[in-house]
Amino acid sequence: MSPLEWRLRAGFLRETQITNYWYQGFISSYFRAITPRVTLPFCEITLRAKKPLPRTYPQEPKTIGEHIQKRMIDLGVCRTACAGRIGVCPCTITNWTTGRVSPGVEHLPGIIEFLGYNPFNSGAESIGDRIILLRKRLGLSRKALAQRLGVDPETAARWEKDISVPAQKHLEFLESLISPPTR
Repeated sequence: MSPLEWRLRAGFLRETQITNYWYQGFISSYFRAITPRVTLPFCEITLRAKKPLPRTYPQEPKTIGEHIQKRMIDLGVCRTACAGRIGVCPCTITNWTTGRVSPGVEHLPGIIEFLGYNPFNSGAESIGDRIILLRKRLGLSRKALAQRLGVDPETAARWEKDISVPAQKHLEFLESLISPPTR
């Protein structure tokens, strides 16, 4: 017989004065006596405030990991749910948000879909910058983009570095990748 049951049977405590904590069907050794309190409804005040943001909330996200961290906090989802939406394992999300690793281009379409915006859109002035943004949005490596365009990977690298300019037919093909034709 536990000390709690002994006191209860002996009449020292009433059942209404005890909060039992059950763990797998047994009364744990921790218990607390409750003092009955009576409160009168003399004032009806409801306090409302926004929940403060956590310390890890990035105000001005700079890296992809910070963008992901901010979106996870805004949506109220955990790393596992975020990883499921992007298509990676939760440890990968941890590595991205802590800045240990940057995501590969194959994960960027899923990240852009999760974020709801393209975090790479800042400062794309030149043709090379726009080609890089397009390549990242599509989740292609430089070699894969060059194969789609039918050019050498080094040619695509020169376009991205603004060393040379793509021919008109390649620019038109890139435009078709950016905005597919409507039906």
